[in-house]
Amino acid sequence: MPKVALIGLGTMGRLHAETWHNMDGVELAAVCSGSPEAARAAAARYGAAAFADVDALFADGRFDIVDICLPTALHKEVAIRAAAHGKHVICEKPLALHEQDAREIAEACARHKVRLFVGHVLRFCPEYEQARTLTRGGALGPVGVVHLSRSGVYPLGSGDWYADVRRSGGLALDMLIHDLDWLLWTFGRAERVAARRVCRGDKDRRVELVSATIRMEGGAIALVKGSWAYPPFETSFEIAGKEGVLVHHSGASAPLSFKKPPSSGEERRDAVSIPDIWLAEDPMTRQLAHFIACIATGKPALVTPEDAIRAIRLCEAVNLAAETGQPVDTGKELRP
Repeated sequence: MPKVALIGLGTMGRLHAETWHNMDGVELAAVCSGSPEAARAAAARYGAAAFADVDALFADGRFDIVDICLPTALHKEVAIRAAAHGKHVICEKPLALHEQDAREIAEACARHKVRLFVGHVLRFCPEYEQARTLTRGGALGPVGVVHLSRSGVYPLGSGDWYADVRRSGGLALDMLIHDLDWLLWTFGRAERVAARRVCRGDKDRRVELVSATIRMEGGAIALVKGSWAYPPFETSFEIAGKEGVLVHHSGASAPLSFKKPPSSGEERRDAVSIPDIWLAEDPMTRQLAHFIACIATGKPALVTPEDAIRAIRLCEAVNLAAETGQPVDTGKELRP
């Protein structure tokens, strides 16, 4: 049975811990946190060994997989260290702060012959998975316009690290990367990006908003919007093609619907829900179970290291376009 060591017990770390604990065929063997109290509490809950620092964790070494749920700026050092110890790596998105850092992680894992998996969980969400299948299968016809939106409250991590763009990469890298990865997965290469970013307020009333317009290689134009401003957490998309429009809103009773334009003389009808989009397992369980199966069988993962690198590259293009106020050709160097 594979044994997992989880590093980081913030919001995502606790979610990973609970998911590992409830999965069959895998053991959460160790938890590691800079907060000894958090490590001890999680260890008691899940029957795992507790570690207060990574030095002690790696010195122990009685695990096969390292699951990294740390602030983004810490991913690179820990992932490369795990690879050097011969441990498979699962890392929450984004893989790293910058494209070059992500490439160094991927190279280290390849050099030490361990697997690298990145948590782009949107690929395991039924609505987004189904939308990709329908879009790529031609149900919408040629797609002209895509709207993607994601919003929620401004996150407050340990040491307020989300507010430090040098540690988080800002909203685009931390949150919109979900939608940008899905966009690349579904429509292929992004060619050109224009973006705007607004960040205002103090710690108690801080907001950040990002809007990006992206031209995809097939000709589709995507408008991607994100906000850290107000509750509740919501997601939505609208994919418009010649044969109809695919619509999702997380707050709707039917979260995915397909609207076809009326034929000549036909009255407009209500949206028809796409059947069979809800699965028995939640997306996080599906994702982590998939990673474990890939380790066991050697099969390719749904999310490759190169996929994770491309998503970071597109986030860097969004951030650069917002910083300079100028469109960015994603085939060119992204740093100013």
